[in-house]
Amino acid sequence: WNGSQFPAVLADNLFVGGARVLAGAGRLNGNVLSEASAFARWGGDRTGGNQRTGEAQLKDRANLDYRLRRGAAAVDAGSVVAEQGLPGLERIVEYRHPARAMVRRFVGHPDAGAHELAEGMP
Repeated sequence: WNGSQFPAVLADNLFVGGARVLAGAGRLNGNVLSEASAFARWGGDRTGGNQRTGEAQLKDRANLDYRLRRGAAAVDAGSVVAEQGLPGLERIVEYRHPARAMVRRFVGHPDAGAHELAEGMP
């Protein structure tokens, strides 16, 4: 819940599960809501590029490997942050389990979520 007078901006996320993504003032762009049930809903102002999908198509969710598989709806579903007027929020690293960061490679249009699907990435 965003109870602030300033709207929240949620961009380029992959949301998994059935819950409300945003309550209160905010803007959503370039997000993917997966495993959407009748109870999963966006909320906020959807400015564009948001989509619903079934299976998230993650590599190995049970073992905390949230990288995308080929064909996942989140591939190329993100937005270009600079075009959103949000300087300083460029994605330069991504988390890899357990507790390490890796440089984020970009292939074509940005992917929604924490990881970019790229050939040769471990």
